[in-house]
Amino acid sequence: MVNDTFALELAETNETAFVAMADLDMVDIAAYAFNGAVRDTDDDTLNSYGVSFLIGSEAMNVKLDYISNLGDADAYTDLDDAEVAEVAGGYSVSAHAGMDVFTVDFEYLSALDPIGDLDQEDETTSTYGEVESIGIEFGMTVGNECECAVAVGFQSSDNAEGILPETRVSVGYMRPIFEVLTLNTEIYFDKDYDISGNADHNGDSGTGLLIDIAASF
Repeated sequence: MVNDTFALELAETNETAFVAMADLDMVDIAAYAFNGAVRDTDDDTLNSYGVSFLIGSEAMNVKLDYISNLGDADAYTDLDDAEVAEVAGGYSVSAHAGMDVFTVDFEYLSALDPIGDLDQEDETTSTYGEVESIGIEFGMTVGNECECAVAVGFQSSDNAEGILPETRVSVGYMRPIFEVLTLNTEIYFDKDYDISGNADHNGDSGTGLLIDIAASF
């Protein structure tokens, strides 16, 4: 797929300053620290951290993640400081299974603390962001040379009005076009939140098309 997943939108940090990793046979452990105070340009302290446990093999695994501060994620950086909590922890559970030409991925992410008031129309809201997604990819060979892939995905969010659609259905297609170039396309269908009395969240649907050409050397 070309689009970032909902989980990546809600949890990707803008800067990582320190990472440590350990490979213990069937368990991979990673720990990292970063500056979560991106709105305070004078604060360079490594005041946020995360840990990750991957259990299994490359073909089939389960991953558990914890992050101490989701407020540094890309989804919130354009919001007003007062709307986003200074510190909001979160966790995620994901699974991956690769079977010959099929690949299946699942991911669930939730905040452990209120992220903030993301709905500007409701001053009493204290939001816990929550997203889940499932994706299926099918690889195929066309002719003797073209190793292509088709992917479908479904994502949903809860308590994320104003920053994410409520649901997204995606269909993607990937194929090499030259030896070093790959064409990736994705069409997606979004449905917004339907909140009574809120003109900004009236359940509207939207469709988008993304085309990406990637080069590798």
